[in-house]
Amino acid sequence: MAGQALDALDGRWTPTHCADPATGTWTVLGNRIQFFWPTDRVTDALEEVVREEPDVVETVVVSPDSMKGGRYRYSIVGDDVLIDNLSNGTQQVVHRCR
Repeated sequence: MAGQALDALDGRWTPTHCADPATGTWTVLGNRIQFFWPTDRVTDALEEVVREEPDVVETVVVSPDSMKGGRYRYSIVGDDVLIDNLSNGTQQVVHRCR
């Protein structure tokens, strides 16, 4: 069952502004998150939650095979999420679109 932090990730997210065609949709499905990025389809992924805290969700990629095993941490701060790629050390901030 999804917790509060996981539920908070459900929605539309952008690294720039909400009118950007690259704005992605994150859909929470039980203990998984489906990511859809319309302008960067190779990064579409299904991730499974491995740990959840009040404002943090950690996941592992289960699909596609090319990304399988990648680990991520999503730290929620208001309408922003800091994405830490735990596999390669990169970070990105995205903003919620309402």
